This record gives sequence, C-alpha cells and structure tokens, in this order.
Amino acid sequence: MTLVLRLVPVVLLWACVLKRWTTVRQGHTQRVLWLTLATCAVAATLDLPAVAPFLDRLTGAGPNVANLVKHLTVLVAALAATEVVRGFAMPPTEAKQGARRRLVVLVVADASLVLLFTAAPVHNAEQSGLTASFATDPRMLTYWAVYLTYLGTALVSIVQLTRWYLRRAAAGALRTGLSAIGLGAIVGLAYVAHKALYLLVRLAGVTTGPIVQSMEGVESVLLGVCIVLLVAGVSWPTLSQHPLLCRAAAHRAHRALRPLWQDLTAATPEVRLPQAAQDIESTLYNQIIEIRDATLALRPYAPAHLLDRARQEARALGVPARHLDAATEAAWLEVARRRKIRGVEPYGETIPRSHGAVDLDGETHVLMDLARHRRIGARAADRLDAALDTQDSKTA
Repeated sequence: MTLVLRLVPVVLLWACVLKRWTTVRQGHTQRVLWLTLATCAVAATLDLPAVAPFLDRLTGAGPNVANLVKHLTVLVAALAATEVVRGFAMPPTEAKQGARRRLVVLVVADASLVLLFTAAPVHNAEQSGLTASFATDPRMLTYWAVYLTYLGTALVSIVQLTRWYLRRAAAGALRTGLSAIGLGAIVGLAYVAHKALYLLVRLAGVTTGPIVQSMEGVESVLLGVCIVLLVAGVSWPTLSQHPLLCRAAAHRAHRALRPLWQDLTAATPEVRLPQAAQDIESTLYNQIIEIRDATLALRPYAPAHLLDRARQEARALGVPARHLDAATEAAWLEVARRRKIRGVEPYGETIPRSHGAVDLDGETHVLMDLARHRRIGARAADRLDAALDTQDSKTA
C-alpha cells in the first residue's frame, strides 16, 4: 500500500511534466511552473524504495547520495513553487521583488545540506531511510533542521500568498487551481510537522509508540496527497477548458443562475428572448443576456444614492470585502425589482453601471456570485425599501 501511495504521485507528476513541456516558451511563470513539476517529479521518483539504491550503485556516488539529491531537489521545488504562486497572485513587478535574495537563501540551504551530509556518518552502507537510521546523530539533526526550516518557511509563504489572493480574486479556474495548491501546501506543512515531531521523539530516547511506528506510512500519505493537490492545482486551469468539463460547468451555472433569472425576468418579462432547442452553452448565454438586460431595465427604479446605502447594509450584515460588490448589487436589484412590481414610478437619474466582467466566463462567475447573495441582498433590501417608502411619503 505504501508503494502505491508513492508510485501514484510519481506517475501523475511525470505525466504533467511531459504534458507541459511545450509551455516553457510561454513566459517566465510557465518556465518556473514546469521546473516546479520537474523537480517534484525527480524528488518523488527518488523517494521510491528501489530507485535510490539503484542510482547510488549505477552512478558510483556512494551510499545514500540519492537521498541527498532528493532533498536538494525538494528545496528547489519549494522555491520554484513559491515563485509560481507569486507570479499568479501578484503583478509581475511585485512578484519578482526579492527574487535574488530568495535564490541566495536556497543556495545557502542546499550548500549546508551538502556539507552536513558529507560530514555525517551516512557513507558506509545503504539505508532505506535516513530519518529513521540517523535520527539522533547531531550532524543529521542539523541537516534535518535546515531542511525542514527551509521547506516549512516556503510552504508557509505559499499558504499566505494563496490566502491573500483568494480573499481578493473573483471566482474562476485560476482561483480554484490556487486553492488546490494552497491546500497542498497545508498538507506539506503537516508533513514537516510530523517529521519534526518524530525527530524530537527519537531525540528524547523513544524508539517505539504510534509516532515512531507510523512515521513512514503517515509521511507517504501526506506527501502523496500534497503532490496530488499540487498537480490538480497546476492542471485545473487547462483541464477546465475540456469540452466535457465546460458542459458540466455550464449546467452548474445554469442551475445556480435560474432563481436569479426567474426573479428578474418576472419583473421585466419584456427582456425574455425567443426560446428554441439549444445546447446548454447557448441556453446559458441567453440566460446571462436576459439577466443583464433585466438589470438595465430595472436601473431607473432605484435611486443612485441607494448603492452606497446598500453597500453599508451589506457590510453591516458581515459580507466579506471580496463579495461586497455582489451583495450590494443583489440588495439594490431587489429593491428595484420590488418597486417596479408595485408600480412605483421610475426615478429620472443616471444609475452607474453594475459591476461585471470583460468576457463570458468572467460574467458567468460574477452573476453566480450575485445569485449566491440573493438572500442576504433581500435582507438588506427590506431595510432599504422601507427607508425609500418613508422618504417617498414625506416627499409626497
């Protein structure tokens, strides 16, 4: 079972490396992304029980050297993954800031591993695992301290970057992919914590118990899950464009938008387009057009100043900053819809355009976010509508 857990990530990684080879000419971020996958693939391959001893014998480099190479490539992969996430989450100029400093830190860390490995008593015989075999040697403990500190720091940076990006980014394939990468980094941190705990337990003289006995199995599971999430995150923006997945996404979007579409077109039946037998993509396209036409038809039925009050109400209801635009528009539209249905005269004001996107995919995600905030928008609309009725009665 442990071998299968180690073999599956290796196959996935090498398949991804070969698949993405043609993307290395598409810019710096794509090249670093390919490097991340390639170094992860090398490290995962060297983690297979039979591979490291075979390469040691084949190259004549000496016992356990393949384990050193594995750890060196893991640190390279950690830095490359950090640069990839920075490239996706930040503007290009900001993403490259500090790149030389981070590279210098990597070189120092890798050089330290080489020096400590050379000084450690690991050159006499092949060992199935350096962690268990040399857990209490001072030089190897320092080796692991350097390795885990660098790896843990890089993974924390990836988690922070993805968390920062997810708070601000609109829904989409890139956001989903970075979410998977962030989850993979969290699992990687669990691997770092488990290995550190194992070393502390062994340093305390404990040679048995659940932590010691489960070390190999737990680390195999954590590494396998981490790599699968990394591959999924990297591959999702491309995979999401597959026709089958596009149709599945269109069905999901159509179902999610249907309640919003029904509410808005019930108040503005004139915006409905002639229906004909169509595929799901065309049906979704017409649905989006009708929703946006309905919002245009409803714009005169709520005053411009209501947008600011709607945002205040949404904020008071605890809506996160990333969803404020959607909740604000949901509340404003609900007020306008109710007033049109009641036959209130439209206002003679120019209402700012509702927030949207520049392409169909982006517009779909914007409207899905709007649809998800219909209920909280209705709660805000209750107070806004009552305030407008009071204002209108005073004016009259």
